[in-house]
Amino acid sequence: MSTLKSIVSAVPHGTVVVGVDGSPGAARALRWAAEEARDHHRPLTLVAAIVLPEKYRMGEAVMYYDEICTDVRAEAHRVLADAREVAQGIAPDVEVREVPAEADPRDVLIELTKGAATVVVGSRGRGSMRSLLLGSTSVAVARHAHCPVVVCRPAPEDATPRARVVVGVEGSERSVVTAEYAAALASYRQLPLHVVHSRWLGPLGDTIPDQGIRLAETLAGLQEKYPDVEITRENVDAAPEDRLVALSHEATAVVVGAHAGGVASEILTGSVATAVVEHARCPVVVVPHREG
Repeated sequence: MSTLKSIVSAVPHGTVVVGVDGSPGAARALRWAAEEARDHHRPLTLVAAIVLPEKYRMGEAVMYYDEICTDVRAEAHRVLADAREVAQGIAPDVEVREVPAEADPRDVLIELTKGAATVVVGSRGRGSMRSLLLGSTSVAVARHAHCPVVVCRPAPEDATPRARVVVGVEGSERSVVTAEYAAALASYRQLPLHVVHSRWLGPLGDTIPDQGIRLAETLAGLQEKYPDVEITRENVDAAPEDRLVALSHEATAVVVGAHAGGVASEILTGSVATAVVEHARCPVVVVPHREG
C-alpha cells in the first residue's frame, strides 16, 4: 500500500482521478472519469483508500488483526482490478494507474487535487470496503479541493431526459471561473447552458445593479467564445441552492463554485455548494476559486 507522500509523487500531473470502492456510487464516478479521460486525452488514476482497524478497539478480535488487514488490502486490490477492467472497456487507449492507499480517503483525494485536472467521486458509497465514497468524503473533497471535483449523485428513478448544463452564479467577479467551466462543459457536450443568478445583497457587498451588469458582461463574453451554446438565464432573489437542486432532476450536470478565502465567501458559496452536493439528483461539478 502506498503512503500519501508516495502517492502524490507517483501520480502524473493533469490526470483524471477517481475514487473507487466497489459501490454503485463509485461505478457512476468511474464511468464519468473514464469518459473524461478518454475525451480529453488524459491519463486516468484509480484510487482505493482504506483505513485499517485500530488494534486497541478490537478487543478479543485483536488476535485476528493481521488476517483482517490482509483481507482489507486484498479487497482494495480486487476493487482496483475490477475498476481497471471497466475503465479499459470505456477508454481502451487511456493510460490507467492503480493506487491503493492506507490513509483517510479525504486526505488522499484532497492532496491529489493539487495536481489533478479533475477529481471524480461518487456519493453515498455502500461497497464492501465502506471506506471511500460516504457522503462526508464527497463533501469534504468538494469543499477543500484545488481543482474541479465531480460528485456523481444518483439520478431519480423518474428522471426526465438530461438536456442541459445548469450553473449557479452570484454575479461577482468570482463567478467568472465557474461560468466559464460550465460553458465549456456545455459546449463539449453539445448542450444548452442555463444560468441561475443568485441576486442578493450578500456579505461580499456587491449591489444588485452591479451584479447584473457584471453578469451580463460575463455571459456576453461566454456567448462570443462559445457561439454553439444556447445560454438562458433566470434570477433568484436568495441563495440558489433550492432552485439548483430542483433543476438537477432534469440536468446533465450542475456546476457551482466553492470559494476559499474568508468568512464572507464561505457564507456566500460554501453552504450553497455543500447543499447542492448533498441533495442534487445529477452529477455536481464544484469549481474552486482560491484567493491570491
